[in-house]
Amino acid sequence: MPHKRNPDLAELVRAEAGPFLGLLVAYLTVLKGLPLAYNRDLQRVKPLLLEGVRRGRATCRVLAPMIQSARFVPGPSDRGEGEATFSVELVDALVLRGIPFREAHGRVARLLAQVPAGSLVRSYLTTERLRQAFPELGPAGWKVPTPLDEPELRRTRGGSAWKEVRRDHQRLQRELGRQRRELAIAQRRWKTLVQRLGGGVRARSKAAKGF
Repeated sequence: MPHKRNPDLAELVRAEAGPFLGLLVAYLTVLKGLPLAYNRDLQRVKPLLLEGVRRGRATCRVLAPMIQSARFVPGPSDRGEGEATFSVELVDALVLRGIPFREAHGRVARLLAQVPAGSLVRSYLTTERLRQAFPELGPAGWKVPTPLDEPELRRTRGGSAWKEVRRDHQRLQRELGRQRRELAIAQRRWKTLVQRLGGGVRARSKAAKGF
Protein backbone atom coordinates (compact mmCIF):
# COMPACT_ATOMS: atom_id res chain seq x y z
CA MET A 1 0.00 0.00 0.00
CA PRO A 2 1.39 3.43 -0.86
CA HIS A 3 0.97 4.82 2.65
CA LYS A 4 2.99 2.20 4.52
CA ARG A 5 6.19 0.22 4.42
CA ASN A 6 6.02 -3.53 4.31
CA PRO A 7 7.32 -5.31 7.43
CA ASP A 8 9.80 -7.31 5.36
CA LEU A 9 11.50 -9.03 8.28
CA ALA A 10 8.23 -10.14 9.88
CA GLU A 11 6.91 -11.41 6.56
CA LEU A 12 10.06 -13.45 5.91
CA VAL A 13 9.90 -14.92 9.42
CA ARG A 14 6.24 -15.79 8.88
CA ALA A 15 7.19 -17.62 5.68
CA GLU A 16 9.43 -19.95 7.70
CA ALA A 17 6.29 -21.73 8.93
CA GLY A 18 6.06 -23.54 5.59
CA PRO A 19 9.49 -25.21 5.66
CA PHE A 20 9.07 -26.02 9.37
CA LEU A 21 5.80 -27.83 8.69
CA GLY A 22 7.39 -29.65 5.77
CA LEU A 23 10.23 -30.91 7.94
CA LEU A 24 7.78 -32.01 10.64
CA VAL A 25 5.60 -33.92 8.18
CA ALA A 26 8.64 -35.64 6.67
CA TYR A 27 9.89 -36.59 10.16
CA LEU A 28 6.53 -37.95 11.33
CA THR A 29 5.96 -39.83 8.08
CA VAL A 30 9.16 -41.80 8.63
CA LEU A 31 8.26 -42.54 12.27
CA LYS A 32 4.75 -43.63 11.31
CA GLY A 33 6.06 -46.51 9.24
CA LEU A 34 8.34 -47.96 11.92
CA PRO A 35 7.63 -51.11 13.94
CA LEU A 36 8.25 -51.15 17.68
CA ALA A 37 12.04 -51.18 17.48
CA TYR A 38 15.03 -49.23 16.18
CA ASN A 39 15.33 -49.30 12.42
CA ARG A 40 17.75 -47.76 10.00
CA ASP A 41 14.95 -45.52 8.84
CA LEU A 42 15.83 -43.30 11.79
CA GLN A 43 19.14 -42.45 10.18
CA ARG A 44 17.16 -40.49 7.60
CA VAL A 45 15.38 -38.27 10.12
CA LYS A 46 18.46 -36.83 11.79
CA PRO A 47 19.15 -34.41 8.89
CA LEU A 48 15.54 -33.24 9.13
CA LEU A 49 15.96 -32.53 12.84
CA LEU A 50 19.25 -30.69 12.34
CA GLU A 51 17.78 -28.60 9.53
CA GLY A 52 14.84 -27.65 11.72
CA VAL A 53 17.15 -26.60 14.55
CA ARG A 54 19.32 -24.58 12.16
CA ARG A 55 16.36 -22.71 10.67
CA GLY A 56 14.82 -22.16 14.10
CA ARG A 57 17.99 -20.64 15.53
CA ALA A 58 18.43 -18.41 12.49
CA THR A 59 14.82 -17.24 12.78
CA CYS A 60 15.21 -16.42 16.47
CA ARG A 61 18.41 -14.47 15.80
CA VAL A 62 16.59 -12.05 13.50
CA LEU A 63 13.26 -12.08 15.34
CA ALA A 64 14.56 -11.12 18.77
CA PRO A 65 16.08 -7.75 17.75
CA MET A 66 12.94 -6.89 15.79
CA ILE A 67 10.73 -7.42 18.84
CA GLN A 68 13.16 -5.59 21.13
CA SER A 69 13.27 -2.53 18.86
CA ALA A 70 9.56 -2.46 17.97
CA ARG A 71 7.58 0.60 19.06
CA PHE A 72 3.85 0.23 19.68
CA VAL A 73 1.50 3.21 19.54
CA PRO A 74 -1.44 2.61 21.92
CA GLY A 75 -4.92 4.03 21.54
CA PRO A 76 -7.14 4.66 18.52
CA SER A 77 -5.91 6.71 15.59
CA ASP A 78 -8.67 9.34 15.44
CA ARG A 79 -11.08 6.67 14.22
CA GLY A 80 -9.02 6.35 11.06
CA GLU A 81 -8.86 10.07 10.29
CA GLY A 82 -5.09 10.05 10.69
CA GLU A 83 -4.55 7.05 8.46
CA ALA A 84 -4.13 7.00 4.70
CA THR A 85 -5.86 3.70 4.09
CA PHE A 86 -7.66 5.32 1.17
CA SER A 87 -4.40 5.41 -0.79
CA VAL A 88 -5.24 2.18 -2.60
CA GLU A 89 -8.52 3.67 -3.82
CA LEU A 90 -6.65 6.75 -5.02
CA VAL A 91 -4.19 4.58 -6.95
CA ASP A 92 -7.11 2.68 -8.50
CA ALA A 93 -8.73 5.96 -9.53
CA LEU A 94 -5.53 6.98 -11.33
CA VAL A 95 -5.20 3.58 -13.00
CA LEU A 96 -8.76 3.86 -14.30
CA ARG A 97 -7.68 7.12 -15.95
CA GLY A 98 -4.90 5.41 -17.87
CA ILE A 99 -1.91 5.83 -15.55
CA PRO A 100 0.25 2.69 -15.15
CA PHE A 101 -0.08 1.16 -11.70
CA ARG A 102 3.61 1.46 -10.90
CA GLU A 103 3.62 5.16 -11.71
CA ALA A 104 0.36 5.81 -9.84
CA HIS A 105 1.62 3.96 -6.78
CA GLY A 106 4.84 5.98 -6.71
CA ARG A 107 3.11 9.33 -7.15
CA VAL A 108 0.63 8.65 -4.37
CA ALA A 109 3.42 7.46 -2.05
CA ARG A 110 5.43 10.64 -2.72
CA LEU A 111 2.38 12.82 -2.04
CA LEU A 112 1.68 11.08 1.27
CA ALA A 113 5.32 11.53 2.27
CA GLN A 114 4.79 15.30 2.04
CA VAL A 115 2.06 15.36 4.69
CA PRO A 116 3.46 17.26 7.72
CA ALA A 117 4.11 15.21 10.82
CA GLY A 118 1.20 15.37 13.24
CA SER A 119 -1.30 16.39 10.56
CA LEU A 120 -4.45 14.43 9.84
CA VAL A 121 -3.95 12.99 6.38
CA ARG A 122 -7.60 13.22 5.39
CA SER A 123 -7.82 16.84 6.45
CA TYR A 124 -4.57 17.81 4.76
CA LEU A 125 -5.31 16.20 1.39
CA THR A 126 -8.11 18.46 0.28
CA THR A 127 -9.77 18.13 -3.10
CA GLU A 128 -7.76 21.11 -4.35
CA ARG A 129 -4.43 19.57 -3.31
CA LEU A 130 -5.35 16.31 -4.99
CA ARG A 131 -6.38 18.15 -8.15
CA GLN A 132 -3.03 19.92 -8.28
CA ALA A 133 -1.05 16.74 -7.63
CA PHE A 134 -3.09 14.64 -10.06
CA PRO A 135 -4.49 16.70 -12.92
CA GLU A 136 -5.50 13.42 -14.56
CA LEU A 137 -8.40 13.26 -12.09
CA GLY A 138 -10.13 16.05 -14.03
CA PRO A 139 -11.76 19.30 -12.91
CA ALA A 140 -13.89 17.56 -10.30
CA GLY A 141 -10.80 16.05 -8.67
CA TRP A 142 -11.21 13.20 -6.23
CA LYS A 143 -12.79 13.32 -2.81
CA VAL A 144 -11.07 11.44 -0.01
CA PRO A 145 -13.52 8.85 1.35
CA THR A 146 -14.24 8.63 5.06
CA PRO A 147 -13.22 5.51 6.98
CA LEU A 148 -16.86 4.38 6.87
CA ASP A 149 -17.14 4.95 3.11
CA GLU A 150 -13.98 3.08 2.17
CA PRO A 151 -15.41 -0.45 2.51
CA GLU A 152 -18.28 0.44 0.19
CA LEU A 153 -15.81 1.15 -2.62
CA ARG A 154 -14.98 -2.56 -2.86
CA ARG A 155 -18.12 -3.91 -4.51
CA THR A 156 -16.57 -6.92 -6.19
CA ARG A 157 -17.44 -10.49 -5.23
CA GLY A 158 -15.96 -11.10 -1.81
CA GLY A 159 -15.30 -7.40 -1.31
CA SER A 160 -15.84 -5.32 1.82
CA ALA A 161 -19.05 -3.56 0.72
CA TRP A 162 -21.99 -4.43 2.96
CA LYS A 163 -23.89 -5.92 0.02
CA GLU A 164 -21.06 -8.34 -0.67
CA VAL A 165 -20.60 -9.10 3.03
CA ARG A 166 -24.30 -9.97 3.33
CA ARG A 167 -24.07 -12.11 0.19
CA ASP A 168 -21.16 -14.09 1.64
CA HIS A 169 -22.88 -14.35 5.02
CA GLN A 170 -26.01 -15.82 3.43
CA ARG A 171 -23.95 -18.22 1.34
CA LEU A 172 -22.03 -19.43 4.39
CA GLN A 173 -25.25 -19.81 6.36
CA ARG A 174 -26.66 -22.04 3.62
CA GLU A 175 -23.44 -24.06 3.52
CA LEU A 176 -23.46 -24.42 7.31
CA GLY A 177 -27.06 -25.64 7.20
CA ARG A 178 -26.19 -28.20 4.54
CA GLN A 179 -23.24 -29.51 6.54
CA ARG A 180 -25.37 -29.74 9.68
CA ARG A 181 -27.95 -31.81 7.80
CA GLU A 182 -25.25 -34.12 6.46
CA LEU A 183 -23.79 -34.46 9.96
CA ALA A 184 -27.19 -35.37 11.40
CA ILE A 185 -27.64 -38.08 8.74
CA ALA A 186 -24.14 -39.45 9.42
CA GLN A 187 -24.81 -39.51 13.15
CA ARG A 188 -28.05 -41.47 12.65
CA ARG A 189 -26.28 -43.95 10.39
CA TRP A 190 -23.47 -44.33 12.91
CA LYS A 191 -25.93 -44.92 15.75
CA THR A 192 -27.76 -47.56 13.71
CA LEU A 193 -24.48 -49.27 12.82
CA VAL A 194 -23.35 -49.35 16.46
CA GLN A 195 -26.70 -50.83 17.52
CA ARG A 196 -26.50 -53.52 14.87
CA LEU A 197 -22.92 -54.38 15.73
CA GLY A 198 -23.76 -54.44 19.43
CA GLY A 199 -26.69 -56.77 18.80
CA GLY A 200 -24.52 -59.09 16.76
CA VAL A 201 -21.84 -59.22 19.46
CA ARG A 202 -24.40 -60.03 22.16
CA ALA A 203 -25.95 -62.78 19.99
CA ARG A 204 -22.56 -64.41 19.39
CA SER A 205 -21.77 -64.14 23.10
CA LYS A 206 -24.97 -65.96 24.04
CA ALA A 207 -24.31 -68.62 21.41
CA ALA A 208 -20.81 -69.15 22.78
CA LYS A 209 -22.14 -69.64 26.30
CA GLY A 210 -24.41 -72.44 25.06
CA PHE A 211 -21.44 -74.64 24.19
